[in-house]
Amino acid sequence: MAPPKQRKVAIVGSRAVGKSSMTVQFVDGHFVDSYYPTIENTFSKMIKYKNQEYATEIIDTAGQVPEVFFSPRVAKPSPARPSSTPHYHDACHFIGIHGYIIVYSVASKQSFEMARIIRDKILNHLVVYTKQHTDDLPHQAVEWIPLVIVGNKSDLRPEQRQVTPEDGRALANEFKCAWTEASARYNENVQKAFELMIAEVEKSQNPEREDEKAKQENKMDRLKHPIDHLMNALKKRRKKKGLASLSICAAPCHVPTPASCLPSAVRSPLLGVVRMARRQPTTATGYVTRREKQRNFRISNDFIKERGGDPEKIRESQKKRCAPVEIVDEVIADFEDHRRTQYDATQMGSKINAVQKQIGAKKKAKESADDLLEEKKQLEESKKKQEAEAAAKLLKLQAKAKTVGNYVYKDVPVSDNEDNNAVLKTWAPETRKAEFKQDGIPHHGVLARLNAYDPERGTKIVGHRGYCLTGYGVFLNQALINYGLEFLFSKGFTPNQPPFFMLRDQMAKTAQLSDFDEELYKVTESKDKPETDKYLIATSEQPISALHSEEWLHSDQLPIKYAGYSTNFRKEAGSHGKDAWGIFRIHQFEKVEQFLLTHPEKSWEAFDEMLANSEEFYQSLGLPYQVVAIVSGALNNAASMKRDLEAWFPVTGGGEYKELVSISNCTDYQTRELEIRHGVKKLNATRKEYVHALNGTLCATERTLCCILENYQTPEGFTVPEVLRKYIPGQPEFLPFVKEWKAPKDDKPLADRTK
Repeated sequence: MAPPKQRKVAIVGSRAVGKSSMTVQFVDGHFVDSYYPTIENTFSKMIKYKNQEYATEIIDTAGQVPEVFFSPRVAKPSPARPSSTPHYHDACHFIGIHGYIIVYSVASKQSFEMARIIRDKILNHLVVYTKQHTDDLPHQAVEWIPLVIVGNKSDLRPEQRQVTPEDGRALANEFKCAWTEASARYNENVQKAFELMIAEVEKSQNPEREDEKAKQENKMDRLKHPIDHLMNALKKRRKKKGLASLSICAAPCHVPTPASCLPSAVRSPLLGVVRMARRQPTTATGYVTRREKQRNFRISNDFIKERGGDPEKIRESQKKRCAPVEIVDEVIADFEDHRRTQYDATQMGSKINAVQKQIGAKKKAKESADDLLEEKKQLEESKKKQEAEAAAKLLKLQAKAKTVGNYVYKDVPVSDNEDNNAVLKTWAPETRKAEFKQDGIPHHGVLARLNAYDPERGTKIVGHRGYCLTGYGVFLNQALINYGLEFLFSKGFTPNQPPFFMLRDQMAKTAQLSDFDEELYKVTESKDKPETDKYLIATSEQPISALHSEEWLHSDQLPIKYAGYSTNFRKEAGSHGKDAWGIFRIHQFEKVEQFLLTHPEKSWEAFDEMLANSEEFYQSLGLPYQVVAIVSGALNNAASMKRDLEAWFPVTGGGEYKELVSISNCTDYQTRELEIRHGVKKLNATRKEYVHALNGTLCATERTLCCILENYQTPEGFTVPEVLRKYIPGQPEFLPFVKEWKAPKDDKPLADRTK
């Protein structure tokens, strides 16, 4: 990668629009409600844009109002020329600045109108400056500068707005610049605003290539930016007056001539002495710097009282899950430890700034500052170590917090024993009861007699639990897939066949960490690039849940319903010897999944709807079933409540109900991690509002096929369920047995082979 490019931007706007809040949020990753007004403050941040890194200095004008920001200050007449008129210390803010972010508040029409005034003043001062300090520069009008307009406080309710997005876009179109709305409080589009700024600067720095002829014809016209004219004139003036060449300032500049070469009378009081431009990022005194990511959902909201959290509620939920309660106190302690370490690193930055001021004073007095430079170097090394320590503590904190499960819903039976799962409902068609079938054979026997199943060759190819579906086994499985998708489509679900593998960082946002070793298969693309590692999905819920990550959905977009279809892969670790025969518990299978994003107030209504869909589906197949409430101790971390649909197997186990469907309401547990938000922030609300995510099996086709085979078998063959016939070639009503089958002498599985 190319070395970082140096860029400097100024963030300006009316008072109380959130300039400092945006800057602190972008640089330090946290929100401050108020900020001590200062004349200016300098921050640093590395921005990566289009595979190029930009070492960016941000000049925060903090408490300045535009009138002060742009008003020239009259100084006394020069002692060398007593009769001279007072000269001006112009607010020539553009020295060393590559671009400007003008911030307004969407709740203030006045601040929006001030954005136009600020932009005009910037352009006017460019012309004024050239008139006052150059003799040979054409004083042409300045029409464009790298600029981004940002409407802050976008999280406010519509009735609180005085400026619409359309107003903002119109202003940006007029200025021919970039625009976005942002929320410094919730870190929405803050990063985007600064990336847009870099993009605007690059437009001015790297105009489109012209052919050689055009370059020759337009050699002088290529200096489009007014500063190019200005600085070329200054070069001529300096050469004419025989000014000595000064060392290049450390601060980045959007022109080749260093800002330090300019006469002191034209240096901006906003920027201060140019030699001070190396200052490290600072924050307002008294605020703790916290670099937590905003999506670190459980830490910033639920565990910490000062952030509106309720740790006691988490403890109660942990008790219901029969999970360790002490982890709540451990997370809180780790949070405080991380906060102290990060605060110490921030305070170290203040010490560095103080030493830098002393260095500046020494150099101004032409005194040696070697001892201070060494002290500054040591302080910077200490700060770097503290920041690394804080980052490590944050990772530890995040990992521990993610092991805490979702809040257990009030209707969940509290127990750690799945024998206490509560049966809520049973159903069976009049022609088929939940009874043991004396003359029946298990599903794998039916498959074998239909010549629809080849486990021996499947095991030879892949090892343990390998199989091949053949003939009508394939058609029956595909019929269930097609019927399931068509069924959900009729219910308003959009079919979606997602990728069958996911990047690790994406999988980590939606899958339980313990699943990585127990359930998921890993695909390594390159040992040298672990970031490219992928995991095969265990359910289409995983990739589909990430489809809308980092999105802010409007209420009128909800609910979003997906009928996910995928081939799935699970290790089934810990289930060796369980359901070993047949295709009930296998490493590779197909599934049609219900996935739904909805408004928080409607998620339990959606939960009932999804369960009703599954019941209707299995009633249409004529399979007896029962609905079961899963106990709290058996819930996975994401689920707030889970209901299973268990269908009747009349042969397996002497006749038993076995799980075919699980419906879970994960509330906002996953969507917080995935940053899927909705709506507009309510007045005085301190927390983001996320959509609720629900998932539920409609049909794990191989498992469902097992149940159908046992229920629909006859001594002569297999009766095809009516709803599936149209999906099978010839639409058969009955499939006769074509082979004999001998029951295994024991329950041992086929010989395991190397996986």
